[in-house]
Amino acid sequence: MNSTGGAASRRERFEQLYAETRVSILGYLMRRVSSPADAADLLAETYLIAWRKLDDVARDEEARLWLYGVARRIASHHHRHERVERGLAEALRAELGREAPVMRADRNMPFGDVISASLDRLKPSDREIIELSAWEQLTPAEIAAVIGMKSGAVRVRLHRIRTAIRTELINAGYPGADPLDRAV
Repeated sequence: MNSTGGAASRRERFEQLYAETRVSILGYLMRRVSSPADAADLLAETYLIAWRKLDDVARDEEARLWLYGVARRIASHHHRHERVERGLAEALRAELGREAPVMRADRNMPFGDVISASLDRLKPSDREIIELSAWEQLTPAEIAAVIGMKSGAVRVRLHRIRTAIRTELINAGYPGADPLDRAV
């Protein structure tokens, strides 16, 4: 038999195996994972393994049982992976919960509510510039490199943003001469 005939019969065998077993294997997986999309992904993975190991797959009812075994191992791996992801997400959430007050220091300082409200009213691009300057302590040249602007344009925008926030603080009764150098 030539290689073309062998490849065709291999493909036909796989297609027949898939046609005969996919509904039962998909049902098995859908009952074991939380979403149909996950079940579909795991089904694809099951049949990928079947394709790779097709020469080792029995040619009778044992093939379906072998596929259940493959699907079972894949679902088990999926559940382990989900548990690890959940654990990492929970650890990150707890860590961020401890660090969040430090990261948003504007809310915990004198007139922090005014500063926060001022920041919240800024366009996102202006807010990013002032936060990079005040919180990350970046220079206008460094900010320009981060956001892809010219350094001179960053300086002008920083001045305009600081002036606007300073005006809001003065109107709110803040006694300092330049609160942004210390506060934001």
